[in-house]
Amino acid sequence: MAVFPFENLSGDPSLDWASRASAEYLVESLAGSKSVYPLLVASNDELWSARATRTLRGYFSVVNGRLTLTAQLEDTARSRKVGIYEASGLAPAGVLPLAGELIRRIDTGATPARMNNPEAWKAYESALAQKPEEAVLSLEKALEIDPDFVPATLSLARLRASAGDRSAAVRTIDNALSRRAQLSEIQAAKLDFAASSLRGDPLTRFRAVSRLATLIPADSDLARESAEAATTAHDLRAASSWYERGVQLEPSNGILWNQLGYARSYLKDLDGAVEAIERYRRLAPTSANPEDSLGDVHFYLGRFSSAEQHYLAAYGKDPKFLAGGTLFKAAQARLMLRDTAAASALFERYAAARREAHDPAIEFTRAQWEYLVGNRQQAIARMTPFAKSFPRGILQLVVWYLDMGQRDAARAMAQASRPAASPQDAELFAMARFLSEPPASSSEWALRAEQAFPSAGEAAVKKYALAYALLFAKEYDAAALMLKQIVERTVPGSSDNAPVLYGWALVETGHVREARGFLDVFPLPLPNGFSPFACLNFPRQLDLLSRP
Repeated sequence: MAVFPFENLSGDPSLDWASRASAEYLVESLAGSKSVYPLLVASNDELWSARATRTLRGYFSVVNGRLTLTAQLEDTARSRKVGIYEASGLAPAGVLPLAGELIRRIDTGATPARMNNPEAWKAYESALAQKPEEAVLSLEKALEIDPDFVPATLSLARLRASAGDRSAAVRTIDNALSRRAQLSEIQAAKLDFAASSLRGDPLTRFRAVSRLATLIPADSDLARESAEAATTAHDLRAASSWYERGVQLEPSNGILWNQLGYARSYLKDLDGAVEAIERYRRLAPTSANPEDSLGDVHFYLGRFSSAEQHYLAAYGKDPKFLAGGTLFKAAQARLMLRDTAAASALFERYAAARREAHDPAIEFTRAQWEYLVGNRQQAIARMTPFAKSFPRGILQLVVWYLDMGQRDAARAMAQASRPAASPQDAELFAMARFLSEPPASSSEWALRAEQAFPSAGEAAVKKYALAYALLFAKEYDAAALMLKQIVERTVPGSSDNAPVLYGWALVETGHVREARGFLDVFPLPLPNGFSPFACLNFPRQLDLLSRP
């Protein structure tokens, strides 16, 4: 139910604050309803994105000293009225008590929120129209008046976080949570969710958002957020269950059906994945995306022939979808069948389309393709000019030389790197130089990694760089320990190759049975170009799976 601000027809501009406040008060109070999910919208332009099936519009007026609040509920699909609600009282009592009466009439099981101090609402509403510095002061004033005014707490925390002071944002929420006994379950859950998001712990965030989604059962967006948080926390069954809740709440939402399909594929339920994405395809029959998604779930589970067919079907529906990347994905699927001739023919079709589109990166991608299909010297010759002006070209050549056991050539290439033009260039150059360091023990590699990537912001790239270096050095025990940490943070179904590399390290250390769980699903193919480290996956993953 999309709730619009109530129009002020009282003729008293001092009541303008109540226009939005009364609507938001209604939304906050109805949040836990099992029959309706209320959402505050500012204009008709927001109705489509809100996916509202009903709208609530109203106004308040003053006649003979009495204040009247009137609201009309409309069915958006049929454009007809389904209810009219009215509440009236003495003008000095204000609008919020009248909004409370409307809340009980819209949902007899709802209880008006405790946030009914008009002065706190005035300060809060003022903040919404102010610049950040002024808004902070207004929000602090609102919380001085009513310390349990959760919308003000959340807004203040967001402002402080956006200003870069995350710790102050967390303190703002923790201070409100110290008064948990004064809050409703939903208010406390909203604060818990905000705090967990700021702290960045995937498991805590999943628990918080799923708790909130349970308390607000009619919100399909919260069901989706719970599913996404469960996926990040590696609770794949919970992710699938939350997506199922989402499609029950909103069966016409094709994107939710699509996400359910992916979630089921992560559980290795191909039939369930296909069933969900077929529902999406029926909802969006002209879109190329359902076919592309069907290609992905088949590719992920190693059904490469079917994946190729779906990618080609997606390309047939829309050659411009993903900039023609579905044709490239079809080539990758065929390559996974070790049919290099047919795969290369598909790649040439893709390359011709990219040349026609004047894509300057296509020769870079061609060099990557040549290396993967075995034309290594040709790939190196084609990639070498890119290394003169493209930092990623230097890293790619370093990785290839290391893959071929030519560490001296890798070192010479890395030393040719120039001063970085951007932080991203610096990261690529640092990776190239680090990987090509002379042979060393695993402890020495760990020390080098600390020196090469000293800042906290480089923690993630440091872990990957060290894992790659240990693999190239054949220090598989140490590599497995590092990759285990990375895999625990890797979102299932991504294009990240860390699970494959972890499986490789496990095989090399004798843990073959454990490795299969990481090797029998495949990183999703990228639609345009390869990762510089793709040569570590293919054909190694297929070869490792073929071992007894």
